Amino acid sequence: GLAARTQQLEDAFVQNVSGYIKGPCTAKDLQNKLESDASRLSRPAPAADMLRRWLVLLRSGAHMRYSDPQPTALEGPRSSGKPTPVNDGVCDEDVNAFIQAESVQRVAEKPRGLTFHQVFIRSRALELAMDACTRAPELRAALREHALPLPAWPEEEKVPPGLLFARAFVDLLEAV
Repeated sequence: GLAARTQQLEDAFVQNVSGYIKGPCTAKDLQNKLESDASRLSRPAPAADMLRRWLVLLRSGAHMRYSDPQPTALEGPRSSGKPTPVNDGVCDEDVNAFIQAESVQRVAEKPRGLTFHQVFIRSRALELAMDACTRAPELRAALREHALPLPAWPEEEKVPPGLLFARAFVDLLEAV
């Protein structure tokens, strides 16, 4: 049935997860790809494939980590290249001495690894996908016809692309 076929597809996608992004990439690279792909949704069959790929990556807890260097210290506000002094009347000298230290701009930059789920949630991919769905007549029609109200999903082998897309889109919304 449809559940078995979906499981087969998910298993195949998990085997090919590394194919979504070619080569090593950062969290920002992945975020850009997710947002770019989401904004280009226009037809049910390719949209269903992409959404199912995202679902597999979200559900599998893919072991791949995407580097995300984040500063671990605050950078002081700057004007003309010099730190702005703090004048709150309390310990001004200590604070100003710290701000003027040479290493304050970035005390440490330590790379962190983010999961696909973390990058997806931080990205605007879901928002852009929803926007694309409202603008693309085929996607809008597929959602209207197959997802609202939530139907009993058929268990047949041959399922139209519009229904596959609607199912994948609803599943994505439920996953996040």
